[in-house]
Amino acid sequence: HDLNPIDGNEVEKIVRSIKCDGTKLIAHMPYEIEGKKFKLKVFPFDKLKMIVVIGKVGCEDLPYELNEFAEKYGEVMLVEAHSFYKKDFKVNREDVEEVKELIKKAFNITTEKTKLKYYFARKKINTSNCGYVAILVLNYGNKNYAILMLDGNNVCNDFKIEIEKFGKSKGVDITVISTDNHFKTGVIPKVGYKPVGADEDDRKAIFKFLEDVFKDIKFEDCEIRYNKSYVEVKVMGDKFFKLTELAFKNF
Repeated sequence: HDLNPIDGNEVEKIVRSIKCDGTKLIAHMPYEIEGKKFKLKVFPFDKLKMIVVIGKVGCEDLPYELNEFAEKYGEVMLVEAHSFYKKDFKVNREDVEEVKELIKKAFNITTEKTKLKYYFARKKINTSNCGYVAILVLNYGNKNYAILMLDGNNVCNDFKIEIEKFGKSKGVDITVISTDNHFKTGVIPKVGYKPVGADEDDRKAIFKFLEDVFKDIKFEDCEIRYNKSYVEVKVMGDKFFKLTELAFKNF
């Protein structure tokens, strides 16, 4: 979190840098790689891989060094799913090394090219622990995948499993991710917080959203493009979090 932008103005700088006229990409079939404590869901393209890192026993704030490591192997968007809340879980050096090994394997796998269609939906639900919910459903011919984004700080694992089972019942492989947004939970999660799914209103609103989405999905053709921009923004820094945590503990 030391690289978090300090305010909305800095976030706007990042948003304004996004361009949709970059390199055209060709989709390849997604695949998974599993380790002991983590697995990767890979959405590959001919010039880029989007890799989602999913914790199997917990996941909380993977270090940025993994992004730098992955970029040694090619163009990549590395996403931490942040979708398995476990109290007091901490990522250790063994975990980091496991993810690195999985990333190396991911870059040695090639799958067949395929046509890609999509459906996207988004809704503000503003429940106890979640601000927005959004879903990107991807149609790869005879297989459907989806990325469900929950705008909160981590996810109850039993709730995530329920969502994945719901997806399977609809013929869709759903990958659940959270934005790690602390708006509902406060700046310092180490003093305790509620993940998405901890309260019943989270679950009802999100499943209502999913039911509505899967009533009538109409896939659209798409052209996929990728662009990279460098933006200079002010960030919170490690010292801010250490001092804030100390203040909470001594309050």
